[in-house]
Amino acid sequence: MADNINTEAIQGALKAVKIIRCSVRDLFKLLSEGTNLVAPPPQTAENGAVVVAAANAETPEKQFMTDLQTIINNLNTRIRELESSCTLLAHSSSQLSLGNSALLGQDPAFERSLIYSSMVTSYRWCDKMLEYASHAHAILQQQSLKRSNFNSLTNNAIGRSRFGAPLMFPRRSIGHNVPVQQVDNICHMMQRHFPDMNIELLRPFGTAAVVKITLERVLKAVILLRGLIIEWIMVKGFHEDFEGDGKTSIDIWSESRYEVFKKVTNHANAAMLHFYSAIHPDLAVTSYLKWLHSYSSLFSKPCRKCECRLQDSLPPTWRDLRTLDAYHELCRP
Repeated sequence: MADNINTEAIQGALKAVKIIRCSVRDLFKLLSEGTNLVAPPPQTAENGAVVVAAANAETPEKQFMTDLQTIINNLNTRIRELESSCTLLAHSSSQLSLGNSALLGQDPAFERSLIYSSMVTSYRWCDKMLEYASHAHAILQQQSLKRSNFNSLTNNAIGRSRFGAPLMFPRRSIGHNVPVQQVDNICHMMQRHFPDMNIELLRPFGTAAVVKITLERVLKAVILLRGLIIEWIMVKGFHEDFEGDGKTSIDIWSESRYEVFKKVTNHANAAMLHFYSAIHPDLAVTSYLKWLHSYSSLFSKPCRKCECRLQDSLPPTWRDLRTLDAYHELCRP
């Protein structure tokens, strides 16, 4: 890459820039001084007669215009030299190995003479876009909020041991294929652990379970489970319902008409990704329900940071995923 750099063109361009800066300085200095509009004092002879200046003598106005024209011509010359040096630099840096397509620039037709330069511009644009996409892919791969341990390169699920090290053999996710009785046992266990949280288990869509949760007199929530994997959650107010068109249907898509429960729904869906675990799905579900139970103090617990109960007419709608502390959306750490 360094061999293609035209050092002579770089030196010429730098020299032209230096001279242009000096010329511009002289130009502004001349413009700031201006011209002397006062005529020179008349000269007198020995006999007292007034001597008139010659007609061809230069006045201050003509001298000013002459100096100004000289500086401007010098500037135009140096600017052309700078443009020529930049053209040489652009020509040397655009030498790409595009095969026989470089012969397109030798077409005598004027409308086809710029085809090769357009191809070089398109190639550089595609190359830059590929570079940015590679950086974006590397950044997105560092995110830990993944719903699957599936590896697209090996078409296998990557298993991990209890200490976090990858296993030597492929291990598939077991969260989707669990017995129905295991899901029922976890829901009954959480019901006994939190008596103030009413948990109702329904299966209107077959084996997929719908968990209806009523948290005291604060809120209602519907959680869609596929095995022990949480697929969707919707939170509404205590006086709202999830009834669909029929008596047995459940509406899991319509949002609450209250802004506070819309915020809670967004935070609950984000927490669903945090508590996801394909290896220990039962632990993930129980941890998620414990986190959801912390909303029993939605309208009574103040924000841990600002110690206020209302901010923008909303209570603290965000709960810390580890400590379960209450925070406003703008106050959360």
